[in-house]
Amino acid sequence: MVEIAPLSGALGSEVAGIDWTQPVANATIAAIRDALLKTHLVCLRTQPLAPRAFARLARYFGEPQLQLLRNMRVDDVPEVSLFDSTYKKAAD
Repeated sequence: MVEIAPLSGALGSEVAGIDWTQPVANATIAAIRDALLKTHLVCLRTQPLAPRAFARLARYFGEPQLQLLRNMRVDDVPEVSLFDSTYKKAAD
């Protein structure tokens, strides 16, 4: 069951209780969009997602842009790119 709760009195809401690895009902997406319009920020609590599931999640909110740098694209999901931090240790 989807849960949408305010993050603070100023802005933002947290969305929990959705399995983003599965298709999500239109009514649930509409509720999240309404929360975004009201609070200007939504935090989607989820487990790590595979590239295809992440791209599907992004499509609920619009058509993702293709990563321009082809070498940064993830496998056969060109809408998802993988960035690696140059910071490897806490001192960095």
